[in-house]
Amino acid sequence: MKYIDLHTHSTYSDGTFSPKELVLYAKSKGISAIALTDHDTIEGIAEAKQAGVEHGVEVVSGVEISTSYPSGDFKGNEFHILGLFISENEEVKAVFDKLKTYRKNRNIELIKNLNAENINISMQDVEKLSSTGNITKAHFSKALIEKGYAKSFEEAFEKFFRGDKKTNVPKQTLNPKEAIEVIHKAGGISILAHPFRYKLKKENLIILIKELKKHSLDGIEAIYSTHKYEEEIFLKELAKELNLKISGGSDFHGHTKPNIELGIGYGELKIPLEILAGLKLSSP
Repeated sequence: MKYIDLHTHSTYSDGTFSPKELVLYAKSKGISAIALTDHDTIEGIAEAKQAGVEHGVEVVSGVEISTSYPSGDFKGNEFHILGLFISENEEVKAVFDKLKTYRKNRNIELIKNLNAENINISMQDVEKLSSTGNITKAHFSKALIEKGYAKSFEEAFEKFFRGDKKTNVPKQTLNPKEAIEVIHKAGGISILAHPFRYKLKKENLIILIKELKKHSLDGIEAIYSTHKYEEEIFLKELAKELNLKISGGSDFHGHTKPNIELGIGYGELKIPLEILAGLKLSSP
């Protein structure tokens, strides 16, 4: 049986493999298809697509968009919407350019906050760690590790970038409706990423997914590295009930999440090729 991975990250966001390296790694692992779903950017897709053609790995054009509700029951919660089978046009490019500006402004504030807490770190320290010019909190974390302020990415995130830490700066994001709209304008399908990572009670998760369905959500990521077997079954049944597609991915980042392996997550993940075929039936 052939297997796939529809949730991966490269050096264009917070992954440590270039798009080409990611494709080559997928080939070495016997993975038939991957989706490159970098955070809030589609800049790495062309490189991944070219490598896929050269090395016989199908590459799905994707993105992972961070969203939050400005009001209502889910205000303050961050939800990630995956876009699969997307293409770029001027309207879509403008949205991603805006998100890039948000991130740059956020990074300036992060430096200010860290310096205010006597953390000796500069933007140059962080920028030199990115081969693409896209700076994420993973790059900040690596710089902090190199300077001795943390021993691991997880420790750096916990000490400096989680929740209401004084050094943290919340992301400016789209709301879920806007994210779904931009994905559809790019010719793609929208998938709620890793539903159980939001730590909602099942009844609230159902409310969330039904709310997103009203905004034309196309599917949910039922198969995921941290989903337990019973959670996966629950999501598949819910998807069937709501006429939503199911997707699956490991959320592979490389060295920033060293325990998550491409294609198999923590070791037991299996995403059959049939999942991709089912998603293609719903793509424009």
